[in-house]
Amino acid sequence: MRDAPDVELAVIERNWLERTRIAVRTYEGSTFVDLRRECRGADKEWHPTKKGVTFRAEEVPEVIAALQEAQKVMGEDGDNGEWEGPE
Repeated sequence: MRDAPDVELAVIERNWLERTRIAVRTYEGSTFVDLRRECRGADKEWHPTKKGVTFRAEEVPEVIAALQEAQKVMGEDGDNGEWEGPE
């Protein structure tokens, strides 16, 4: 059985040397969401690093809920000036 092709969802630029790629991937029959840091090499091409995290399909709703809660706590633009860290 052949794995499905990757589906790229987003690329978040951090700076001219780093970015984060979010994709749905299938490996050995298992589908997961992959958040992976990429760095620009000396060849000016993007290369994945070991820095990243994957989530199984059943974990995605909980991750989304946590990120939405983080957005509420931090404010829409991520800098509401009120958040002082965890209590």
